[in-house]
Amino acid sequence: MKKISNTRRYPIVRLCLVRIIVAALFCSIAAPPLVYGHQALLPNEESVKKIVRETLMDFAVAVKDGDFTLFHSRMSKQLKSEITAQEMKASFRSFVDQNIDLTGVEVEEPVFSQPPFLDADGWLVVEGTYEIYPHATDFSLQYVHESQRWKLVGIDMRVEPIPSSHPSTGKLPPESEVARLVGESLLDFAKAVNARDFTGFHAKCAVDFQRQFSPEGFAAAFKQFSDQGIDLTVLEGHEPEYSEAPAINDSGLLVVRGRYAVAPYSVPFELKYLFEGTTWKLFGIDLNVMPLSTSADDAERALAETNLEDIVNRSMMRFATAVNAGDFSAFYAGISRIWRDQITEEELTEIFGAFIENEIDLTPVGKLQPSFATKPYLDENDVLRLEGAYPTQPSVVRFKLSFVLEEGDWKLIGVNVQIE
Repeated sequence: MKKISNTRRYPIVRLCLVRIIVAALFCSIAAPPLVYGHQALLPNEESVKKIVRETLMDFAVAVKDGDFTLFHSRMSKQLKSEITAQEMKASFRSFVDQNIDLTGVEVEEPVFSQPPFLDADGWLVVEGTYEIYPHATDFSLQYVHESQRWKLVGIDMRVEPIPSSHPSTGKLPPESEVARLVGESLLDFAKAVNARDFTGFHAKCAVDFQRQFSPEGFAAAFKQFSDQGIDLTVLEGHEPEYSEAPAINDSGLLVVRGRYAVAPYSVPFELKYLFEGTTWKLFGIDLNVMPLSTSADDAERALAETNLEDIVNRSMMRFATAVNAGDFSAFYAGISRIWRDQITEEELTEIFGAFIENEIDLTPVGKLQPSFATKPYLDENDVLRLEGAYPTQPSVVRFKLSFVLEEGDWKLIGVNVQIE
């Protein structure tokens, strides 16, 4: 399950390139917007539903057949230039391997989480959910108007199993019990990753969860954890930091969100439990792993001492030089260690191939000062987020840059450059 992005919409960059979500399979692909002309009118709701239905039926058939050729052929030129049909299949490998059947979208109505809208780039953005037992499917789709039609330019998919026995009869357990549940689940998970054997982990999950994923399915979904030697047994005996109070949701699931910060890892997590019989059993796991390279205090201190305009200018000029040369070797050498662990120099060059092919020259930004669209901040994983623009003419260069503190220096972990 590969996460491809370069609007490149890098979410959180982690030790593993993929965001592994079991009981919530997730993948996103998006092409980088470059130049936009006439902005089409927003379609009415029924037209949007038809567009979404066609897209997700094509996607469902591609997943079912394990062949993304037709799905790829119907995407926008922009997205097709960014990714091949084979690469798209690789990106959604977990959907294919776990036989996720989404063909029910043909007869069901989507529920939009917000009204469809046209964003600043003229993309049609549609977000919502299908609930087709045994899966709830959350989607975020982006379309560009091309050849008198709306064609896919970005896709985010999340699939979660729906419990067959809900709402739960379980009451919210005390904090000590929640901590025990979380600790046991992650220790069982860590041992399974280390052994490359999820049989024991699978046996302790809720029955509905076991029906959705076999031990082999878990092993395939978390293969990159095993391959990268991520040893989470170091979390044993430590207390998690909750990002919000544990709660029982409308489906009767106990939802626990938080983070472990235990060297060498920062581990944000979301765990879901179903009350089964007399106890809570694991029903979903959303787990990210990042290196704990610095403390929050160190990051705050470094942020206060950093000239933000300077690191933006340096990063943008290094990026511009790489694009002009068609050579990302020097740029690659200067990015964060965690990003290098996730991507090769060749892959990075391919991701930004559209900039090279279109001969986008960004070196004029070196003579300008960037302005920030939002206040720079450290997110919950101590990643520095910088978003803004350069007052270039006739097009405006917009950027979203992400950095982590490594060995006392801010290193790039994500680049998103748009020209409007």
